[in-house]
Amino acid sequence: MPPSATLDRLPPEILEEIFAELEYDKGVLDALCLTCHALCARTRPHRFPTITLHDNNFNDFMKLTYFAPWNTIIPNIRQLTLGTVMFPLTHGYIRSSEFEFDWNSDLTSWAAQFSHLWTLDLRGAFWPKLPPCLVAALLKLRTDYLAVCLGEKTLGIEDLTSAVLPAIRPKTLTIAGPLWLLRSFPPPPPYIPEATPFYIHHMQLGETTPIRSLIDWLKSFNPPLSIAHLYIEMPKDKEPGYGLALVELLQLISPVHLRLKLPSTSRVPFKFPVGGFSELRTLQISSIYNGIPLAPNDQLEEEQGKLTDITITSRLLDQFSALQDHLRHIQLDSLCTHTNLTFGDIPEILRTSYPLLDSLSLTLRSGNGTRRTHLDEWLAQNPFMQLQARGVSLRVEAIVSDPILLLP
Repeated sequence: MPPSATLDRLPPEILEEIFAELEYDKGVLDALCLTCHALCARTRPHRFPTITLHDNNFNDFMKLTYFAPWNTIIPNIRQLTLGTVMFPLTHGYIRSSEFEFDWNSDLTSWAAQFSHLWTLDLRGAFWPKLPPCLVAALLKLRTDYLAVCLGEKTLGIEDLTSAVLPAIRPKTLTIAGPLWLLRSFPPPPPYIPEATPFYIHHMQLGETTPIRSLIDWLKSFNPPLSIAHLYIEMPKDKEPGYGLALVELLQLISPVHLRLKLPSTSRVPFKFPVGGFSELRTLQISSIYNGIPLAPNDQLEEEQGKLTDITITSRLLDQFSALQDHLRHIQLDSLCTHTNLTFGDIPEILRTSYPLLDSLSLTLRSGNGTRRTHLDEWLAQNPFMQLQARGVSLRVEAIVSDPILLLP
């Protein structure tokens, strides 16, 4: 019996599930592709779902696709990523010979072949250095999800707002940090309904972010843009230019999920304009370090010019308690477990100021001088047990960041 006749007996949904399971096993997909025409056609969409182009492979890929317009690779690409951590995309020229570049290639027909593109990731592309012919081709692409990194070397806010967004017309946008920072961000949604208005899926804010330009752009939207995930690197000082601009920007957006990363140097409290966060459901505070013994009181800490992470976190939770009616999930990460393991006023604040809290997640990491018995003793005397007794879902995860330091 011909293989195609056997395949026709299976429902398409079952076949898709089978091939989806094999998507990361390129060897098996290649073997199936060479078996018969029917399997070749069915496996091809799963063989090249994601393509990453950088300076080392761009020319080879263009030889394979641009000079072979009948190819079946590009129509099946769902995610196109430009640049990696080690190898960015800085030139993007087609090499016509060993020492010559084709500076005037017409890539319009090449771009038109991306008929099933879902994600376009420009974070590793040095946009100002790309040749005009490649820029023109990229602006012909159509995708639902776009990821960018704003910066002088990568993509300027002016290029994003005046050229990239109007041309590509994505349904959602991620503004992430540089690739070399290796910070992950929430994956894009698997499906975006056609009627969904344009929104920001994820935005990362740090001291290198062009916040003033972002403010001008966000002010142009009426009603304001929706944002699902917001990641903020907390300012190190009380009133830096970044901190002041951050307050102004936060008054223009209302995230659903907010992650705050505490700085690693001395700092003083930061006041969030939480009154406008009407959509906030999840609060995550990262890089909390409790290896420094608490000072006698908060006032003394502030007079000394710095606050411990536990005090900073307590004050943040106090601020966000104004959103207790709809803030349901709190996550505290990177809690360094030392001999003086303590959480100060955090358990009491959560118990009294968050009556509608649904879940609390704690990530405990080992630190210098930590013993296994210290962590076991803390888990046995969990100060958050009253929350758990009230019905709050409590998840405690202990992570050994350095096995040598976590002594028996």
